[in-house]
Amino acid sequence: MRRTPCLLAVALALAATAASAQARATTVARLISHDRSPPELGVHVSNLLDDPDWQEQWGNAFFIQLHWKVQLWQVKLLLDSPQPPIEWDVCVQQVPGLDLFNYTERPAGARITKTFRTLDSLKTWLVGDEGPPVRPLAPGRWYYLVDVHVSTSAEDPCDPRSTPNSGGFLRSLVQGVGPTRDLTTRRLQFTVPER
Repeated sequence: MRRTPCLLAVALALAATAASAQARATTVARLISHDRSPPELGVHVSNLLDDPDWQEQWGNAFFIQLHWKVQLWQVKLLLDSPQPPIEWDVCVQQVPGLDLFNYTERPAGARITKTFRTLDSLKTWLVGDEGPPVRPLAPGRWYYLVDVHVSTSAEDPCDPRSTPNSGGFLRSLVQGVGPTRDLTTRRLQFTVPER
């Protein structure tokens, strides 16, 4: 009879471990339309707000920032040739004291903000593919390298008026500094055919 509670406790611990392992944030990158030249790239991070590394800071009204860097490389005989990288930031925040969630995207020279009334609607938005604009490419073999750096901040890192040493310094001393992590780099190869 005593084995049943013990076995049940072990099963629950294993289930919790499996659930937390599944909730890790991961980079998703894929080629969307192969009929275009170059193929369109779609990227997002899955399980970001379910990842235990970010939940405490998220609950303390920290901003979670994703810094995306996408670079195209042309395969050459001796050394591959890089194109200039395309970089942009995405910031998410739970508005303190309200059941509102902000999503801000900061591509080069712009700022786009959306407000969501539920956490589920924000999570749905976050797993939608984004893709950087890419100019037509010369024929040959190419690949994308996709890197994502995730960090937390007491100040809005997507606000061009905020600086690292503004009022957030005192807040970060009180609340502490959150984790940062580079997610796995993704490499996607494709060929641009001769016309």
